This record gives sequence, C-alpha cells and structure tokens, in this order.
Amino acid sequence: AFKHASNGLLRMVLIEGDLHARLCSLKRYFLLDKGDFLVHFVDIAGSELSRRAPDISVNKLQSLLELALKLSTAQSDPHNEDLTCGLERQGIIHQLLSIHVTGDEPVMRGGGGGGVGGG
Repeated sequence: AFKHASNGLLRMVLIEGDLHARLCSLKRYFLLDKGDFLVHFVDIAGSELSRRAPDISVNKLQSLLELALKLSTAQSDPHNEDLTCGLERQGIIHQLLSIHVTGDEPVMRGGGGGGVGGG
C-alpha cells in the first residue's frame, strides 16, 4: 500500500504537476537564467515604479509584466502566466532588518532603532 501510494504521489508531482518545467521556470525567473524579461519590465514600468507605493497601480504593473514577458525569451515558458506582481506593505529596510531577528530577539544589538521585532 505504501509503495503504491508513493508511486502515485511521485507520478502526480513529476508528470501531472509538471515539476521539471516548473523548476525550469523558477530558474528562469528567480535565478535570472534568461533575465531579459526583467530589463523589459523595468524599462516599460519605470514611471509607475518611481511613484510612491500607495500611488502605484498593481493592475497596471501586472499588465506591464505580462507585456514584458511576451516581448522576452520568457514567452516560450509554459508557466509564464503564473508570474504575478504584488507590492509589499513593509519597506525594504524593515524586511532586511527582520531577517536579523530570531524569534523576538534581535541578532544585531545596539542603538539602531529601526523598529525591529514586534511585527
């Protein structure tokens, strides 16, 4: 029973879930295997990205990302439609500082006063 369940799960992940193609997509987008889509995106979304975060239209960014994907080598990626845009509520400094937090205890001590912890 265990072997049958394991084989079924493996088949589902590898074949039906298209694991290999999804891993190739991750390599393309996160490791910038073919990063030309990012150059296109920054070029066409530059004016929108230069605005303050509350003034940015996520829908417009999503449309521009889709356009950038269609104009790049990523157009042949079978999973390019799974890539989406979003905005973080926290600034980059807060996110970087939160990396240095283990539990509630800051790793870096001192008078930094950056609002670390308690989020």
